[in-house]
Amino acid sequence: MTALYELAHDYRNAADKLADLDLDPQTIEDTLESLSGDLEVKATNTAMLIRNLEASAAAIGDAEAQMAARRKALENRAKRIKDYVLNWYAWPLQHRGAKMTTAIVMHGAEGTGKNLVNEAVAAIHGKHGKVVGQRELESQWNDWLSGCTFVIGDEVVSRQEMRHHKGVLKALITSAHVNIATKFMNLRTERNCMNMVFLSNEVEPLKLDPSDRRYMVIWTQARGAPELYARFVAWRDAGGVAALYDELLKRDLTGWEWHAPPPRTGAKEALIELGRLSPERFWREWRAHEIAGLPHRSCSSDQAYRAYKRWCSSEGERWPMSKPHFTRLVQREAGEALAVRVCKVGAGGSTLRMWTVAPPPEEVTFADWAEDAVQAFEDVLRRWIGSSAEAAT
Repeated sequence: MTALYELAHDYRNAADKLADLDLDPQTIEDTLESLSGDLEVKATNTAMLIRNLEASAAAIGDAEAQMAARRKALENRAKRIKDYVLNWYAWPLQHRGAKMTTAIVMHGAEGTGKNLVNEAVAAIHGKHGKVVGQRELESQWNDWLSGCTFVIGDEVVSRQEMRHHKGVLKALITSAHVNIATKFMNLRTERNCMNMVFLSNEVEPLKLDPSDRRYMVIWTQARGAPELYARFVAWRDAGGVAALYDELLKRDLTGWEWHAPPPRTGAKEALIELGRLSPERFWREWRAHEIAGLPHRSCSSDQAYRAYKRWCSSEGERWPMSKPHFTRLVQREAGEALAVRVCKVGAGGSTLRMWTVAPPPEEVTFADWAEDAVQAFEDVLRRWIGSSAEAAT
């Protein structure tokens, strides 16, 4: 005779399979009834099937609600970005000579339409809209700036010059006036009416500070179908630029704060992360316990610097910063999460600069605690340096 638990197991398997087939209730009931077995087993497992179906339906309902909320959040985020860009395009057209103190950065794969769209906007500005490259930006003669109201910077900053040109770009974006240098002519000053869009195929087109308030960054990775771009070109050539101009002039900008910082996008966060200096990245990874084998503990500044140099080697950072620069940058990044205190330890009273990431216990003196903490971290640090060096080879 078949064991009771075997009947229950067979019954549940059959019930689950039938439920997945999305059959009508009568068909499921008839099929289960045809299975051999004790009546009590059938009744028990039928009740179990109902509870399982109800639980599965409830779980699916929860997942649907979460997905709907996620979809709504993504739609709202996309709308905010779209509205900001269109408002940014429209404001200088509705307020002639207006100078936006922000700039738009669009970067991503080739062939996504970055140039197509922005060159159509530049065409609205006529002779006052221009496309410039690295040569214009580096030239000592910058008369190309004169009278500009819309400028597209197409791959204007290469990786080697990013930090060097960061200040130059800031001045062009935020300054109320600009000096114009023309060959064989005296330097003159004009009101800066230039609004800038930067386009690039690079993953890291610009260096951004974590506190940046100037750039709206959009990652343009997805390519559309070729027919989409063909339709856009046909629309543009058939009077689309004039239609776009009309649409931007009619756009309702009531209540839009043109001087406010742009929305913070995921693309901007990624760009900021790429632009962080190596001491900042080291501290963030160390504090987040993302450096395997190196615990985030109080130690001396010398030990922290040794760990940083070893980390640079494993991360491919060819030029670690000097210890003073490393210390200053980490302190700026860490803020109140790091306390630096100088004390004297040992019988000889040697000076120790201590990095404290957690308050020491009250029952011991700071000097005694610091000496023990340094010794404990030294053992861990030596093991980590040795293991990371082996892993690198």
